[in-house]
Amino acid sequence: MGNIEKEALHYDEVKQVMFALLCELDRVCQLYDIHYCLAYGTLIGAVREHDMIPWDDDADVFITTDNLQKLIAHKDAFRDGFRLVLPEDYGSNIYFDSVVRLNYTYSNTCEDSEESRYYSGLRSNLSLDLFHISPVPSGFRGWAYGVYMCVLYAMANAFRYRNATEHYTLGMKLANFILLPIGRRIGLPRLRRFIQQGQTKYDNKPCDKIHNNGDDVGAMFRFYAREDFDSIKRVNVSHGMFPIPVGYDRILKQQYGDYMTPPAIDRRGWKFADVDYLQVCPPAEITPVKNNQ
Repeated sequence: MGNIEKEALHYDEVKQVMFALLCELDRVCQLYDIHYCLAYGTLIGAVREHDMIPWDDDADVFITTDNLQKLIAHKDAFRDGFRLVLPEDYGSNIYFDSVVRLNYTYSNTCEDSEESRYYSGLRSNLSLDLFHISPVPSGFRGWAYGVYMCVLYAMANAFRYRNATEHYTLGMKLANFILLPIGRRIGLPRLRRFIQQGQTKYDNKPCDKIHNNGDDVGAMFRFYAREDFDSIKRVNVSHGMFPIPVGYDRILKQQYGDYMTPPAIDRRGWKFADVDYLQVCPPAEITPVKNNQ
């Protein structure tokens, strides 16, 4: 099979799974009155394409602490083929990142390997990322909070299978050199407690900013206006309706600038375009449920 035909086949399979993941998440959230909204490239696709971005290979949503806790409490409500994966599910002393994911278990994006086994095969599934957002103060306290969380995440990286240091700046390599040994001494269970405490530090407090608690350094210092998340509205994505934040325009401009103009073709990277190993058992036809959220 040529690369063009293979890429088209992979895209159709992956898109079907990503849409199914969104629908299944939405179904459970509606069932238990759990609120979330689309994020990052999935949000751009909803606004610009009214579909998923053709070269995107995952799905992302934002979710607050209280809603994430409710979702975790009802994780058994997901149907066969869908599994909510928590950071600690990789293992008590194994760390990938601090993002909760909804995995499609009837998929495999890589052959069996030492790294795949290290993460119990959970990093080999196609998945939807649930990025935890929380309120933070503006100004110096918000910046200091970002630094503190960055340090915690960097220390936790001591328990990853490997760190892609080839992409690190000199400053990041130096920070790794200093912080990884400290992280090993503290231990991952304690670091996870510190991370969880940090992520919820300002919950239920009068703060004017919203912070994404992902592990990405750039995201750690990106603060959104809280009012941009005060309410959501439903928009059409493919043949379903999904929630986006009311302040989506300001959020996306802050992240991407002119998000309504697609990037140049040479910047439209799609990681499954050339892979030789992609096993997907596509889910049955998914019918999005109606939502009053």
